[in-house]
Amino acid sequence: MKDSVTGSRKKYYPRFIGCLAAAIIAILLPACGDYGGNASAPALPQTGKIIHVPEDFSTISAAINAAGSGDTVLVSAGTHSETGTISITKDLVLASSFIDTGNSNDIFNTVIRGGGKNDLFIVSGGANVRIEGLTIENSGRPITIDIGHGIIRQNVIRNNNSDSISFEGDSSGVVELNTIINSGDDGIDIDGLRGPYTVRENMILGSADDGMEFRMIDSYLVAGLIRYEVYENLIDGAAGDGIQLIDYPTDSQNRREINIHHNYIKNAVFAGIGTMPDEMSQRENLAETYPDIAFMERVLVTNNTIVNNDNGISGGNNFIVLNNIVANNRLAVTNLDANSRLDYTMFYNNSLSGIPSFVQGNNIIFDDPRLNSDGSLQNGSPSIDVGVSSYTWQSENVLNITTFNGAGPDLGWMEFGGL
Repeated sequence: MKDSVTGSRKKYYPRFIGCLAAAIIAILLPACGDYGGNASAPALPQTGKIIHVPEDFSTISAAINAAGSGDTVLVSAGTHSETGTISITKDLVLASSFIDTGNSNDIFNTVIRGGGKNDLFIVSGGANVRIEGLTIENSGRPITIDIGHGIIRQNVIRNNNSDSISFEGDSSGVVELNTIINSGDDGIDIDGLRGPYTVRENMILGSADDGMEFRMIDSYLVAGLIRYEVYENLIDGAAGDGIQLIDYPTDSQNRREINIHHNYIKNAVFAGIGTMPDEMSQRENLAETYPDIAFMERVLVTNNTIVNNDNGISGGNNFIVLNNIVANNRLAVTNLDANSRLDYTMFYNNSLSGIPSFVQGNNIIFDDPRLNSDGSLQNGSPSIDVGVSSYTWQSENVLNITTFNGAGPDLGWMEFGGL
């Protein structure tokens, strides 16, 4: 065991993974019939008329152009080619019949194929748009929310040439229950200035850069905090970081709060969760792969399982790291400083170095967490019941877990045995 310190609830198992994972990873055919799940944000009501593609209009672009605010564009099974960029400037729902049937066959059998390099759907004009139950492939950026709100849920987004889902400018939204495969850049990219942003229960596989990338741009369209809730996601095999947070040193306000909890992050070429300096996004271009960064935004990193990456966590000055499992990485944690806190976390088979003693709590554990291949805990794991349910740091309560089995919460992304 290489770890050493120097310088001194319900079962969280996304609903869709058990049903679809084998099929997606193998040949992208449905593994089961019903693919349900409640949205974390209210779905847009189908208040207007329903426009069928190709029955009413031969192309999706023509149907969207003809739609009025509140209409639903319902795409029938088949492969639909859209070689141009489609601008959405009105409130609408774009979906397959999955929204009515709940049958995953409708997701896999309703394919929108882009023109290769062109961006496909761009939401602007303050539109409120829901995109659900589609397979989208072979475009530049398949979905961009530029000026508006997007609910992107239960889609398969595969083999595209840039970021699969992107939030820019004056945007907010929910990204949930999607399967995102082989993105040409990031799986989910959030550069927005408004928020909030909720990213939950997605499976992000094989991104050419980061699984998720968030830029701390030095501009705000809200008076308070821009909030990010990132939870219950599986991020596997990113060629960059699993989740990358890009610092903008000109930002003196630092009005973003990022809550990263109950995620399973593995097999990233670089960090499971990592910060980057000076608006940069490629570690290959840095003089030092994991430089010390005065990253000031509050980042809560709780109950994650972070394994088989080059570095588990490359942090900053305001990271709260609790109830995690960090195992089998080359490095465990780097660059925690100033107002950061590291406690109630299990390390195994990594190198943990250079963490100041004032950052470390008294409940850091070095042991084999005994994980199953899906990141769940084996019976008898030393990670069971040893987490903390409530934690105060610098006179602030930063963690409050009310539902768990046993004497305390488990470490990592899944509570053993469910609730």
